Amino acid sequence: MKKTAIFLFCFSLFLVVQSRGELVDKEQGIKALNSGNYDLAIKIFKECVEKQGDSGKLAAYCSFFLGRAYYEKGQMDEAIKYLKRAIEVYKEGMTVFGLDPAWYYWLGRAYYDTDQYDKAIVSFQKAASIADENPESFFDYYYRKFYKSVADRVKNALLPHMPPKYSCYFYLGNSYYMNGQFQEAVEALTKAVELNPKVEDFYTQLANAYLGLNQFEKAIQIAKRSIAVEQNNPFAYHILSKIYRAMGKYDEAIDSLKRSIELEPKIIDRHVNLASLYVETGNYDQAIGVLKKALEISPRNRNAHFYLAYYYMSDGRFDEAINSVNKLFELNTIKGIGTYFRFEEDYPVVVLVEGTVPYNPAGLQNGDRIIKVNGQSTKGNRDKFFQSLDGSEGTQLTLTIKRNGLKEPIEQKVTLGKVLMKSAATPLSMRSFIQAIKGNWEQSRQDAEMAYALDKEDTWAFSAISFAYIRESPPLTREGKIAEAVKILSGSKDNLDRLLEALAYSRMGDLKHSLDIYTSLPEEYLQSQNAFHRFFREAVLESLIPYLENKKESARSLEAKGQYSDALKEYAELLKIADEEEAREIRTKVAMILKARPEMAELPEEARRYVMRAEMASKESKFDDALQEYKKAIKIAPFSPALYKGLALSYEGLKDYRRAISNMNIYLELYPEAPDAREVKDQIYKWEYMLEKGGK
Repeated sequence: MKKTAIFLFCFSLFLVVQSRGELVDKEQGIKALNSGNYDLAIKIFKECVEKQGDSGKLAAYCSFFLGRAYYEKGQMDEAIKYLKRAIEVYKEGMTVFGLDPAWYYWLGRAYYDTDQYDKAIVSFQKAASIADENPESFFDYYYRKFYKSVADRVKNALLPHMPPKYSCYFYLGNSYYMNGQFQEAVEALTKAVELNPKVEDFYTQLANAYLGLNQFEKAIQIAKRSIAVEQNNPFAYHILSKIYRAMGKYDEAIDSLKRSIELEPKIIDRHVNLASLYVETGNYDQAIGVLKKALEISPRNRNAHFYLAYYYMSDGRFDEAINSVNKLFELNTIKGIGTYFRFEEDYPVVVLVEGTVPYNPAGLQNGDRIIKVNGQSTKGNRDKFFQSLDGSEGTQLTLTIKRNGLKEPIEQKVTLGKVLMKSAATPLSMRSFIQAIKGNWEQSRQDAEMAYALDKEDTWAFSAISFAYIRESPPLTREGKIAEAVKILSGSKDNLDRLLEALAYSRMGDLKHSLDIYTSLPEEYLQSQNAFHRFFREAVLESLIPYLENKKESARSLEAKGQYSDALKEYAELLKIADEEEAREIRTKVAMILKARPEMAELPEEARRYVMRAEMASKESKFDDALQEYKKAIKIAPFSPALYKGLALSYEGLKDYRRAISNMNIYLELYPEAPDAREVKDQIYKWEYMLEKGGK
């Protein structure tokens, strides 16, 4: 029995006797893998896989370690292929010394890293079901018992690849989370925490899963447990910020995110998130300041440059926006010879960039090794090499290239210049809009056309070209470029694109359709102070003036004739896009009509149905749902006072006192002699106090 154990143990070292007198040492491959020499590991294990075929323990081992080497090298398709093969070659009852959980675990990791979450879940479920809670003790029990002299060698070789059970549950939970299965994520991550309560990341991911379920208080509790485990955990503060943001607690969200950034300042996306929090609270100056500081840390970060430019636009600072957009444009160009490079054996190697304009002007090939520039060796001279590519546009260089498939190096002349990446379409489109707002129509059109030519799928590009087409089209035209603009915009749900579509229909003379599109936009968007979007809102409203004047005249005429029902319909149309003062005037007129004809304030049956649903939602404290039901009812009966009171109380439930006050005032405008007018006014005073104390 002891001899058998020792013999099997030798298998675990991969000192495997394949036939009499033949010894294949696979321990070298594992050492290469563990030390980061992935190419050597791939070579060793690939030879083994080819030699062993489709059966046997060694075939399974070598397939697994070949898959691991490909995984570490980032070649996920190959990793998945060989990790699956390890499982397929393995036969039930085969002794594999505790490595079988690793096969499923690392296959799950490869699926996870390639966004194949359904498959990852299956793999992690299997791994979790068979993994040891502590693989190290597994070694101590099985190996030290039989063969103490080499136990440490075995452990050092294999332990890095053997997942503890808690890791399997952790990644299972992450896979569920990424798949949108938040309850399952909570269950798996809770299991990971139970198995190892000392890992702070387990708590933060569990908090994230509770956030996905909108269980905010539980999420906060778990995130704070993560901080208790590791006081200076930046990710825990980041998650806390997300939770507070979802709850509408912006002060707490900002404080938490600032702490996260303080602990880990180089994560630029967190600076961007902090800036967006400031924007949501209407503080563009602080948002811009945050992004400027982020760019001091990472001057070439495109995301930070994009949002800096966009927030300048949103704040109406268009000259500063132009400067930021131009910097972003430069970051989306490749100077030199229009390619990227990686370095192998200290030589620059060409990496072609797909989708550039022009594409590969130097006529190089992927994998070309540049060994000389103008006769000077490039080996080990990275700075000098890049300096040679940083000359003036039009400068000619002679490259000496070692190309795959050719025995001898070749020489090729190239001309320095620059190419545009497809991603340059975004800053070009932004600049097109800014130029339009500033009245520089020709420059606006040129930028839009260049952006659309670069990338027709870029959302900014098709918005910019659509606006250019609308602007160029004569009034009342229904064919040509304006028809193309409508075609482009009709498939988009973006609010700006919907505004542009409304503008297009106004230009075509279909004012009713334009109004319908405009009024279908979210209330929050139409009330936004974003100067960039406001420009287009005002353009649509200006285009609708003739239609609205006609509606006003019609409403007055109908009211004078005593045709109150029809007059209310006209006032309802006007109310859809009236500003605050105009809306107040309309409601005052309607209140007089309703006082004379109180039966006209009765709710239609369909609106009543929505009110009942809203009341049920409010009883369950589902105030967001209640709001949606009341808003549906208001679309049917926009002059029913009770609907605005219900809306106000729903906003109170969300602690949104500003909107609660606004809607309760509308209630009083429509029903100034309401029996509860005194009580309502007192409630408004209380909400004003709450607003002053820091409410929304």
